[in-house]
Formats: sequence, structure tokens, C-alpha cells
Amino acid sequence: MSLKRAALSFLILSIIVFNNALLFGETLFFSVSPFDTEYGFSFRYGFRFWKFETEFYVPVSVNTSKGFFKFDVKEDNIIKRFNFEEYPYKVTYDSINNIPFSTFVNPAIKTWNATWLGAGYYGDNLFYKDQHFSIIGNDKAVNATFYLFGFDVFVERIDDKFNIGLGKNFYLFTGEKTGIGLSYVGKDILVYALGFLNSENEFRTLFGFTLKANNFEINVGTDDINTHSLFGNIEWKVGDLYVVGRLQRQEVRLAIEFAIW
Repeated sequence: MSLKRAALSFLILSIIVFNNALLFGETLFFSVSPFDTEYGFSFRYGFRFWKFETEFYVPVSVNTSKGFFKFDVKEDNIIKRFNFEEYPYKVTYDSINNIPFSTFVNPAIKTWNATWLGAGYYGDNLFYKDQHFSIIGNDKAVNATFYLFGFDVFVERIDDKFNIGLGKNFYLFTGEKTGIGLSYVGKDILVYALGFLNSENEFRTLFGFTLKANNFEINVGTDDINTHSLFGNIEWKVGDLYVVGRLQRQEVRLAIEFAIW
């Protein structure tokens, strides 16, 4: 996103948020960390219209440089959650995604997921799923799964190497990767985990976990098998306060947010 587009997007969102804050309140929050001197603000706003349901969240860090205040706006994740559903269409931006199982796509990663009947896309991956067959893949990897006698039987091609596997929620597979997998997707919970040896006998893992409950949400996992890059988001609403935790690779941030408008 270019600087001009980011600034314009933030300006438009700020005008909308400010206008609605005057009417509904509890949109602007003061954020402070209990473990350091960092502080800032955050904007929260959600609305429902027809079949649309959207939540926005914009954290703004405040720093000082040569006696001047510097505002750091995290515009990359302005949309916290998005849902549109009108059969046969469905578009979501969430951390619980019901997509076909594979050993190379983590369904706990928050990204755009759209479906039309059984076909759709999830991030950079295209997929199709019905009662008997599913396929998911991108330009580097593809997984084809057949549903036979209550089991999922799949074949994968990753670059020029292959895997075969069998299971139902719990999977065994061998080939370029030899190991086990776990996949369960519910309305408010997602569990995804892999542990395997690759063709060079190196042990690798990939996992994702999402849980949503009353006033509490957690989403943690790894987004890359080779680099073990971690991501994590925890949000807990306690009365009028929000306790927010963020983990992005090596950066860890914990803050308490107080409603001020």
C-alpha cells in the first residue's frame, strides 16, 4: 500500500469513526503497556448492514523525536473481521477458515476467504470442495483429496515432490514429508497442527489455534514451515477495559486499553 493510499484510507476511516463516536461512544481508546513506557491510542468500530458484518481496529503508537510527537499508524490490519454471506456467495476475513486439509496451508492465518458454491480462494490458494472430492493449491503446491468410506485420502505435489496420506481430523502421511497432522474446525474453535520429517530428515512443525469465547479471543500459530515465523493475537474484554496482546515474529506487545470516547 502506497503512503498516499494509506493516508487517504486512514483519513476516511478516521472521519467515519469520529462521526460515529460522537453518536455511540466507546470508539476511541487510550492504550498503555504495563511493562514499558509505550503508549498510544486505538480506534474500534463495528457495524452490521444487510448481510455485511465488519469490525475495524486501528492501533496508533505515540513516540517522541527531538521534542515532537510521532504517530505510528498500523494501517496494514485496519479490518479486524469481515463477513458477508448471501447464498451461494460467502466472503470472510477471519481466523477460522473451513478449507480443505493440506500440509502446506494453515487455516488459522487471518486472510481473505471467498467461496461461491464449492469453489473459492483462501489467500494465494484456490480450492474446490464437495461431498466426494476437494482440491486446494497455488503455483507451487497442490493437494487433491478423495472422501472414501469415511476417510480422507489425499495426494500432494509440492514442487516436484509428492506426499500421500489418510485420515479424518487426524492424519498420517508419507513422502516428501512423513509425519502426522491434526485438523478440526468448529464454529468458535480451530485446531491445526503438523509434525513431520522432510526429505532431508529435518523435523518441522506447523500449527494454528483459534478460540473465540465470550469477551475473549486468541489466535496463534506459525505462518511458515521453514522459518518458524510466529504470529499471535490475544484480546480479552474485562468490563470496560481491553487487554490486548500481539506477537509478530520477534515483536511482542501487551497493552491495556481504556475507553476515552
